[in-house]
Amino acid sequence: LGERLSIMSVAGLLLSCCGVLLIVVSPGMAADYTVTGLVLMAGAVLAAAAYAIAVKNVPARYESITIIRMQNTIGVILFIPVLLFVEGSSLPHLVIPREVVFHLLFLAVFPSSLAFVFLNTAIRALGASTAHVFVNLVPVFSAFIAYFVLDESLTAVKLSGMGVVIGGVFMSQMGEKIPAFRRPPASDR
Repeated sequence: LGERLSIMSVAGLLLSCCGVLLIVVSPGMAADYTVTGLVLMAGAVLAAAAYAIAVKNVPARYESITIIRMQNTIGVILFIPVLLFVEGSSLPHLVIPREVVFHLLFLAVFPSSLAFVFLNTAIRALGASTAHVFVNLVPVFSAFIAYFVLDESLTAVKLSGMGVVIGGVFMSQMGEKIPAFRRPPASDR
């Protein structure tokens, strides 16, 4: 996309990723993964990068809400054949409880639609690399919400990780403010 990254931006990104690890990985936790899981996770990361590039290249005349509406409509059309192939035989017997419908509607509105409206707007306003650094704040907010809503514990390591993530995000944004890391104009080289 032609976006330039400063040394501070890269250092802040790496620092915030280390903070995410502190939040997510528990002390004494055994590495429990499969090759398939790692490949799928790598695919998700590549898909997120491709998404940022695609959103950045969509003409500016389309509002973020229009993009989300179009991508959700296309997604439904593309997933119907997959649904029929994978779950087709169980669909006639499927009973969805009322509380599940509420949760599915919540997921459809907030993380699947509103979050992407905000992300698309941020990508266009700030650039893909800057906007995606803020994604590292998701585990910070998740840990706080889990503490208050789900009564999960906040250990000193998690709190330290939150501080490291926030510091890394701020550091990545400071790269634009520090003249020593700014690339000199072509006329000065």
